[in-house]
Amino acid sequence: MHFNEYFQSAVFNIALFALCLFITSSQQTVKKLDLDEGVICRKSQGLEPDYVCSRPENCDSVKDLFKNQTYPDICSFDGLKPIICCVPGNGKTFLLNRTKIEDPIIAKEKCQQYSELLNKFSNGPSVTKFKQMKRNTDLNQMSSSSMNFSIATNLPPTTTIVDETTKQPSIPPNENVLFVVGGIVATLMEFPHMALLGYGLTAEENIWGCGGSLISERWILTAAHCQKMGLSTVARWARLGDLNTIVNTDNAQHKDYRIMEHVLHPDYKPPSLYNDIALFRLKEVVEFTSYIRPICLNFDPMLNPTVQIATGWGRTSTDGPTSADLLKVDLTTIPADQCNSSYFGTFGQKLKFGILNDSQMCAGSIDGGKDTCSGDSGGPLQIKNPEYVGMYTQIGITSFGKFCGDKDAPGVYTRVSKYISWIEKIVWPKI
Repeated sequence: MHFNEYFQSAVFNIALFALCLFITSSQQTVKKLDLDEGVICRKSQGLEPDYVCSRPENCDSVKDLFKNQTYPDICSFDGLKPIICCVPGNGKTFLLNRTKIEDPIIAKEKCQQYSELLNKFSNGPSVTKFKQMKRNTDLNQMSSSSMNFSIATNLPPTTTIVDETTKQPSIPPNENVLFVVGGIVATLMEFPHMALLGYGLTAEENIWGCGGSLISERWILTAAHCQKMGLSTVARWARLGDLNTIVNTDNAQHKDYRIMEHVLHPDYKPPSLYNDIALFRLKEVVEFTSYIRPICLNFDPMLNPTVQIATGWGRTSTDGPTSADLLKVDLTTIPADQCNSSYFGTFGQKLKFGILNDSQMCAGSIDGGKDTCSGDSGGPLQIKNPEYVGMYTQIGITSFGKFCGDKDAPGVYTRVSKYISWIEKIVWPKI
């Protein structure tokens, strides 16, 4: 290296070090990550490369960042030289290879199969796909007789009036009943995939603690931290088809199923808050009815709806009691950068890389008042399925938050699309 180049590099590094001291002591959102060179410091969206801890001279984007007054997070220091979290570029930054996500064809097929259950339980017109939607050829050739699940043929009578278009009860919910923090009470058969997880030794003496969603004949999708309540009590029961956990005057037809196996994601490493996803296997095959049937799973990582629906039996305020009623609330998707700003410095090493947008998402209300809360963990964040009337698609899993319904404190959810291949291999293994 010529003297001029060496001098310029030295001046640049000194200036960068001084700037790092300034921005780490200021109120700007710049993190000290305590990571070594070459380590991933931030996950990127989609198929973009990850951010990696790099020396400034190996980070092509660093000069552009400072020109735009956008300061990188600091991984660590090598003497006086900072190791920065480098924005992906086309230069010398060391990057790790990403694993190609397999085509989640099974989740697509199962969603179509489960939508046919609506026709099984109704004498009305078909509610599967909208006419403007084109169905895959392989799905067209599938018959309902090929579905390997148990269908209940003798359904108990109900006085609930069902709208033939939406297949939902036509009686409107009580708009004056508040819930999950800012929501309303769900109606009969509105969310037939909802599961309530119990931690008691017997079904009659259950302690309800988490939510979940039925995704197949034998599997419940939930949060990994819902495996245990406290140090030793584990999830033993899944109640399906219920609305109110105390009284049975709502015509709900619930049933309790024994949980036989807990499959936690292999990268879930508590107290870290990442990869908070699990699958619980039931002892018996679930009998599908009008009150109990699975939800569809989102497999599109680019799907980013503006408004989503959260459901659960959780607390109605930070210090309030849990709800006996199944509750629902519309939540607004909060951008990752805004969510990261809300959680900056809050959880320390538990949230070492901040909110990772490819595997996590945030939702709530910017002004507060709407949120999920303690007891809602493991439950689904969902939207109405755009292809199948009367079906829902699960986008997220309720994971954690700061305060329930507070301003600038959105809830954090595990993003289902990130884990769809892992889910399929366990729930629908290829023979």
